[in-house]
Amino acid sequence: MREPRSVLAGLHLQPEEKQQPMKETWIRMAPRSVARHNGVVIRLREWGTDSVHVPDPSLGPCQIGTSDECRLRLSGRPTASTRAELRHADNQWWIRNLGAPGELRQDGVPRERFMLTPGVEVGIGATALVAEDERMIQLRAFCQRFLGWADGQRRAVDHALRAIRQADAHRSSLFLCGEGDLVPIAHGLHGYMRDDDAPFIVCDQRRRDLPATVRSPANMSSSLAAFKAAGGGSLCIRNSRAPRDIDALMKRIHEPDSDVQLFVCVRNRHRRLTLTGTASIDVPPLQLRGVELPRIADEYAQEAIASLGVTNRCFTLEDKARVMQYCAQSLDDIEKATLRVVAIRATDNLSQAAARLGMAPVSLHRWMARRLPMVLHPELPG
Repeated sequence: MREPRSVLAGLHLQPEEKQQPMKETWIRMAPRSVARHNGVVIRLREWGTDSVHVPDPSLGPCQIGTSDECRLRLSGRPTASTRAELRHADNQWWIRNLGAPGELRQDGVPRERFMLTPGVEVGIGATALVAEDERMIQLRAFCQRFLGWADGQRRAVDHALRAIRQADAHRSSLFLCGEGDLVPIAHGLHGYMRDDDAPFIVCDQRRRDLPATVRSPANMSSSLAAFKAAGGGSLCIRNSRAPRDIDALMKRIHEPDSDVQLFVCVRNRHRRLTLTGTASIDVPPLQLRGVELPRIADEYAQEAIASLGVTNRCFTLEDKARVMQYCAQSLDDIEKATLRVVAIRATDNLSQAAARLGMAPVSLHRWMARRLPMVLHPELPG
């Protein structure tokens, strides 16, 4: 830890019009330590639960059912003692039906045999399993962060994963419903659904065309220009600020050759707009998740620590309490606060911290002075 008064050392604040900001990029902390196309299924998880089954390829074929002889025991109501078999070949798992016709299902469709791919829902009798690789495991953890870890939210998380998988296959747009700004959540999901360098563009007709900064993603007021810029990546719109040429945009999005994922952020009061068969994700208000705030802050802090390559000493219990008290208006606020506190604790002065974050020093100082002044000035109460 640095000396408390060293935070402002070396910082020379200039008037805003004279300040020469550094080149900025919008920083989001969705982890991408696992390649997007990892593709190696390592476990089967029972749908809507935390119960997992990890088959061992070194043990040969694995029978699935309710019998004591089955290595993968199902907990659903029994209809047959042995119902399916897993076989590992060429670094992939295959499953085949051993029960009655229709006993084995791939995403609800009866199959006699198919290869397990990440996210596929495997129906065996009355039991549903979700095949997961490392990326799917991380994506589920990210969804739990904005949907909740409570028992009652486990099914909501799996419904969200199903919607994401459908959208990722370009079968639908992805609607996010809730209060507050949902764009940061859309960008976090984009990190799992697209490659690391894929563009993420917001189309907001009320804002002028702007490049990405630390504070916000790139914006384009014309939907067709935004669609072109988002090629190979994602385009995000707020339903309350939909572009005037929205009809032309939707036509392009649904062309067979489109490679752009569309996110639509919808306020709860406009929830009826999603009742058209399009899958949606309902984000609960953070105000109803007070008991989960410590875990949320811990997860964002650990991501910030990993991203900046520093130690756990750079985010103290006192820092955590301050973030929860002063910066818990939204997940985005918690994320920004933890990242900036960690950067400040890990460097000798504010200018160095700003450089680590890709921010102008004056911008970092003003944000911290407004939200967490006691981090800059330890002598202040709180």
